[in-house]
Amino acid sequence: MQTSENTAVIDIGTHSVLLLIARKSQSGRIEIVHQASAVGRLGAGLTLNSNIADREVNSVLAVLRDFSETAQRFRARSVHLMGTEVFRKASNGKQVADFFSRELRHPMKILSAEEEALFAFAGAVTGLPSREEPILLIDVGGGSTEFVLGKDRRVREWSSIPIGAFILAQNEHLRETLSPGLQEKLNLEIKQYLAKIPFSAGIKRHTVVIASGGTAGTLAALSLRMKEYDSKKVEGLVLPRNRIQQLFDRINALSADERRRLPGMEKGREDVILYGILIYLNTMNRFGLSALQLTDRGARFGYMSYVLNQGS
Repeated sequence: MQTSENTAVIDIGTHSVLLLIARKSQSGRIEIVHQASAVGRLGAGLTLNSNIADREVNSVLAVLRDFSETAQRFRARSVHLMGTEVFRKASNGKQVADFFSRELRHPMKILSAEEEALFAFAGAVTGLPSREEPILLIDVGGGSTEFVLGKDRRVREWSSIPIGAFILAQNEHLRETLSPGLQEKLNLEIKQYLAKIPFSAGIKRHTVVIASGGTAGTLAALSLRMKEYDSKKVEGLVLPRNRIQQLFDRINALSADERRRLPGMEKGREDVILYGILIYLNTMNRFGLSALQLTDRGARFGYMSYVLNQGS
């Protein structure tokens, strides 16, 4: 089957940097060629200072150069950079984005909150079969969480809240163990944001609930005890609420060193994973959800689809 040339998208987030190299098949589907991820923590210190710090910029630039070289090895005809909440929040977000674009000589787009939500939904459904039921996507990132309600692959409503796993963790000075008192404090904060989501009444029992983002992928890897991450095994995995709570309790009882040794724990996520899980647990309580269906596909897949369809 004839396919288009390879294209690369690099998603630069508050906590992680994600590389997707893909191409479009003759049938129009996205074919994954290569994926990679790295912890960048571009948003480190952002709650204390409105600027992205030079140290974090240089650290992420090294990751971007490595990913750009990887794209060249896979003969990607073009590389597209996309930025999310950290660039929207920082007062120097546009300057940092322009710097990355100049240094790497690749175009970069800072997504609005709406664009991030729409691309996250578009990316998630690329891995799903067509279905009649409505779909709720919950995408917990490092700096924000997107909620998208759609049907027939079309978005009906969306909402974004400016908290994510890394932002919550940083606000609490990356505390490794969450005491009952701290959990109560965090739950209250998360609930206050969730109460602002306007379309909870539109979420019915038959709604298919999809979870994406680094926390979701790590939950899948931990549940399956993956020694090597396999995105194919993540896609479609269903985790009931009690299993997610069990994973939270188990991780919370371990030190950071012990967590790093867990099969499935991504390096650099051991000190933020609990905060992301709390967002999911509170969301499940808010909407009365009994389980989550996990996907490895997020906004980078939606942006890839957009780029490929533009013929870039």
